[in-house]
Amino acid sequence: MDNLGPSSGPLPPTESKPKPPKKKSWKPSRAAKILIAAVVGLVLIASALFLILGRSAGLATAPGFLGTRAGLFADFNLLAEILQLAGLTAGYFLVKRGNYAAHQYNQTAWVFFNIVLTILIMEVAFNRQVVPGIPEKLLRTYYGVATVHAMLGGATILLAIYIVLHRNNLIPKALRWKKWKLLMQIALALYWAVGLFGLATYYYWYVAPREATGAPETAGVAQAGRLPPERRCAALGSHGGDFGGVSIPGALAG
Repeated sequence: MDNLGPSSGPLPPTESKPKPPKKKSWKPSRAAKILIAAVVGLVLIASALFLILGRSAGLATAPGFLGTRAGLFADFNLLAEILQLAGLTAGYFLVKRGNYAAHQYNQTAWVFFNIVLTILIMEVAFNRQVVPGIPEKLLRTYYGVATVHAMLGGATILLAIYIVLHRNNLIPKALRWKKWKLLMQIALALYWAVGLFGLATYYYWYVAPREATGAPETAGVAQAGRLPPERRCAALGSHGGDFGGVSIPGALAG
């Protein structure tokens, strides 16, 4: 009788399924790179000119639009930095999806935009409103929170500059840390930490009662901005009142 059972011979080798091809990351042409750089540059120059000329015209101490004691520049800076934090976080997801070029341009734009805000708004106000009270008044919330915010922001800027130089091969190989992805994760965490301290700074400067924060005895910017120029200067004293709440330095990676 014939054996109708399964064959005892060797089984034919199974063919492995081919792996799906990886999605190609977007690689811009030279013309696209020039166009992106030109657009980013124009936006940065326009922002810097607006802040410089606006300060000369007295816009820094003009009434803000968020209904607090903050001036126009402080409210503008607050919203701009919140938008920047969202943009930098979006850049993190771009690189997770393999869009390295888009990630690089996105992060670079926010890096330089933050530098403009830091130099032309935050540094000016910090030197005017906080530095005179250091170290005697550091235990007051008004000065302490802003000082921690500034220190964290400065450290993050230094890290951002290092990452920019690292990822563009602008530093010697001996100084390039191989775990650059970890640096990016640290940078993003710092963005959020500095952002939270920035929001706290805005709250304690322009929303919370002055008596509870140890704020200097000056008129609120929103109220002083409605006064004539000569009375406005007397009301504000040496305080510009244009410190925006959030400082979130950026970083480039790609």
